[in-house]
Amino acid sequence: MSNDYWQCGAVELAEGVRRRDYSSVDVVTSVLERIREKNPDLNAITVDCSEDALADAPVVANLRRAGAIIVGRTNTPEFSMRATTDNPLRGRTRNPWHADASPGGSSGGAGFGPIHHGNDIGGSLRFPSFACGVSTVKPTQGRVPAFNSAATGERGLLAGVVPAGRAAGLPAAVQIIGRRFREDLILDAMEAVEARLGVMAKSLW
Repeated sequence: MSNDYWQCGAVELAEGVRRRDYSSVDVVTSVLERIREKNPDLNAITVDCSEDALADAPVVANLRRAGAIIVGRTNTPEFSMRATTDNPLRGRTRNPWHADASPGGSSGGAGFGPIHHGNDIGGSLRFPSFACGVSTVKPTQGRVPAFNSAATGERGLLAGVVPAGRAAGLPAAVQIIGRRFREDLILDAMEAVEARLGVMAKSLW
């Protein structure tokens, strides 16, 4: 099969992706190129969603390339500005250890699986991790790509992308989500450096 994937049937394409003959990105890219070539004359597609078709945030793309399966989006308070997790749209998130206790916030819904990711400026993942008994680490600013094509205005260097989950998996998680995604947007100078996680032997207080 050539790279003219746009002319193949869905079953054939699914089998090829499953065999790893090519990727779903290859297929979508082929379709988008065909659309750009022919649609100006045909006017068949009138709402262009091509910018979103391959627009996984770099962290999500890195996780998928490493074999991760995305199972859901977790709850957060309105504007991600509170230290507990409740909102009129999705309701209240409860602490798994006590229904009357706060799970923390703003990423209070994280904790079901081995790896989660979220933004942390002032403790949005560190506080929920403390409240719910899971682990997290906030990498050095710029260590993990923070660009998000769907929300460019809210992603700055302050909004560090942070993994959470089981403590033993955090160094690997930083390695995975911190891979560079476009050399013209981010240069991961630490890509070849083994991630290390420091743990305090005793409390400072």
